[in-house]
Amino acid sequence: MRSARPIAQFVLGAWLAGILISNAQAQAPSTDALLHQVEADAEARGAVLGNPQGTTTLLEFYDFNCGPCREANAVLERFMRSNSNLRIVLVEHPILGPDSRAAAEVALQLPRPAYTKVYSAIMGGARHANPSLVLREAQIADVDVSKLTMPAPLSAEVTIANNAVLAERLGVRGVPSFYIDGRLSGGVDEIARDICGYHGPGTCSNYIVLVDDAEDAHRRGAGANARRYLAMAVADAQQVNLGDSYNEVCWDGALLDEARTVMPACLAAVAAAPDNEDYRDSRGLAEALVGDRAHAIADFQYFVDQKPSASRAAAARRTAITMLQSGAPIYNARLIALLRD
Repeated sequence: MRSARPIAQFVLGAWLAGILISNAQAQAPSTDALLHQVEADAEARGAVLGNPQGTTTLLEFYDFNCGPCREANAVLERFMRSNSNLRIVLVEHPILGPDSRAAAEVALQLPRPAYTKVYSAIMGGARHANPSLVLREAQIADVDVSKLTMPAPLSAEVTIANNAVLAERLGVRGVPSFYIDGRLSGGVDEIARDICGYHGPGTCSNYIVLVDDAEDAHRRGAGANARRYLAMAVADAQQVNLGDSYNEVCWDGALLDEARTVMPACLAAVAAAPDNEDYRDSRGLAEALVGDRAHAIADFQYFVDQKPSASRAAAARRTAITMLQSGAPIYNARLIALLRD
């Protein structure tokens, strides 16, 4: 099999897809029936993550070359770890160019359980997806790639066409897009609340929701509740045990002037990736807010050294360093306002 498709072949495939979509729109069943059909097709190919029998179903419209899709994948992996009833149906919606479409057409030919292995390998990295990459990951997943063809079989084109019709009917405007509980979801925060079955502040164990709850409590002047929710968020981040999770709790908690509560998350983030300047920056803010000037200066300086000298973020940190070095009293609200952006 060739590793890439010529542009002319892509144009032919796009033309064929246009015909298929037009026919699908003219002949497609009701939206509910089409939704069931798309889910059944994904299940048949093993394109389902989490619990296949889960009672909470989330459809993700994705493209292999979508950066935000890869970021969302990391979030969804965290959700699956703490929500045993979550069922994620992967819906191919390759709208980002020829390589995306060609990669999807190869992936749609994969037998189960190879599909989810290849999906996880590609979405967990930062490589540009094309047919060659899908083939390499398929081989690692013990697939006989000699059985995969290009141009793709009509069944793959039909699947992509059906997915496109469903996306249009549901109001999908880009990738990633998520459909849960009968509606499109507005982002990971909203997804987290839907998955958790949210019933009020502090009732969800997901750190993303808990940080939101803490922010709401802080705005209402309920500091004790804000601290309680942040402590719960730290505990959940420890269960997830990923640098980004720790860092989000650290940064957002520090911006609420609750650095002492979230300091364990700040330390864990940097321990997970000592060279990550953003993690060091978050810890630096928390350190400054609790009065640890020497370590805060070191973390801010590390951040500045990794950023373009003329950047706004670097300039703000240089100002913070000067403030900390002066020995003058530090007003937390002023420091937070300086670094918030």
